[in-house]
Amino acid sequence: MEYYDIKINKDDHDVRSDILSEIINNYVDSLKAIGYRVNALESVDYYVVAYEQGSFVVRLKAVYGKTNKFASDNVIGIILFGVLVNFIYDFIKTEKSPQIIINTHEAIIEIEGQKIIVPRKVVELHEKIKDVPSIKKSLKLVFKGVQQDDKARSLGLSYNDGNNIKLTLDIPSSEFDKLAKDDEIIKRQVVNDVDLIITRAILERSRRRWEFNLNGKRISCPIVLDDFYKKFESHLYEIAPGDKLRVRLLVDQSFDSEINSWVDDEYHINDVFDLIKNNRTSVGIQQTL
Repeated sequence: MEYYDIKINKDDHDVRSDILSEIINNYVDSLKAIGYRVNALESVDYYVVAYEQGSFVVRLKAVYGKTNKFASDNVIGIILFGVLVNFIYDFIKTEKSPQIIINTHEAIIEIEGQKIIVPRKVVELHEKIKDVPSIKKSLKLVFKGVQQDDKARSLGLSYNDGNNIKLTLDIPSSEFDKLAKDDEIIKRQVVNDVDLIITRAILERSRRRWEFNLNGKRISCPIVLDDFYKKFESHLYEIAPGDKLRVRLLVDQSFDSEINSWVDDEYHINDVFDLIKNNRTSVGIQQTL
């Protein structure tokens, strides 16, 4: 019978239920995130196995779909486990990353001295899915979980096809910090001159947020410019429904690897160039004092 093992190596069999649940659920999520992308995995069942003194083992059994792209279940198991191993080695930044030799119809994968021959399409598919953010996130949460157990000496992961193939990887506790570390948040600031339709105005000097419509998107931010409010006080600016402010807008953004895109975090009005009057009354406006 083919299976995956998660082995927590420690001096006893005691593992907090919340820690164990976190480790199992996120490891299963990792397998599913890969399996769904190869149209091969339907579900994963698991049960606890108590091995020799000094370990606590959870065994997982994968249920593969009937329409998978591979000739046998063990080929699916090899690619699922191989991708997970590759992710882990990328986190650790070790020189022991899996070595892959690609021939015309097959590929040889060497992991920790173990050589496995698989169809070439396995490796080609691996290259397409190896950078999926959801897999990285789930694996990081696996190690965040085991990191909470101070007595854990290492975490062992393995795949056994039930016959003569067994792939194993043992990660010592000294590597847990690297594997659990959150990705560095990438930030930037974008500057644009834009027209903002006013939907809520704050007609007093404060850090309360004005509300605007920017190309159909609702945004909010304060205006803290003395010159701007002086024009209000001198009645040079009188706001009516549908009016726009022409401003220099600073947008703080962070990169979201889950969606592979920049996301707006905060808006700042750096300068107000003009108030553009609009005689249309279709846009409502609140004036708040």
